[in-house]
Order: sequence, then C-alpha cells, then structure tokens
Amino acid sequence: MPLDAAPFPAIIPLSPHRKEKAELLPEGDFRPMGYRRTRRDKMIKSQTALRRKNSPRKEAQHARRHEQMLSLVRRGSFPYTPGVMSWLSVQLGKKAARITPQDVQKLLA
Repeated sequence: MPLDAAPFPAIIPLSPHRKEKAELLPEGDFRPMGYRRTRRDKMIKSQTALRRKNSPRKEAQHARRHEQMLSLVRRGSFPYTPGVMSWLSVQLGKKAARITPQDVQKLLA
C-alpha cells in the first residue's frame, strides 16, 4: 500500500439496496436514519396516543379521589392515616409532620 493512500475511504459508499432510499433524501443528507430512530419514533407516537386515551379517565379518577379524601377528612379526626396525611400534604403544600388541625380546618372551609 502506498504511503499517501488512506487506509479507509473518506466516505463509505452506501450498499446497493440502500441507494434508492438515499436518492430520495435532501441534498447533502446521504444516509437514512437507522432502526433505532424508527423504533424511537414509533414509541413516541404510541405514548402520545395512549396519553390521549388515558388522560380523561385519569382526570376522573383524580376527581373521585379528591372527593373521597375530603369525606375521610370530614369524618375522621386529627391525626389521620398516612394516606390521608399524604394527600393533605400535597393539598396544603406542607410536609405531613408540619400539618396542624387549623390547616385542615382552613382546607375544609
């Protein structure tokens, strides 16, 4: 091998079965995206469709849980069970250990 010759070509030519696809690409973009990109695009499309399908159901579930937790707070007395305290923590924006009975009364009012 001569010293001035590069061991590998600068641009690896496309295989014959991919040349047809390469001709459809815009100027300068000579290689199509690979299988991983195709799988990723399909996954994103699937996730978007599932989100559209499941969102209304989840919103209804959140509303039911909100009403259920409010009724548990009205019926019960402080301190509440850990599940109720966790929900109160989210509603009040405080850690569960810092919630006082006065905070709960403000939420119910």
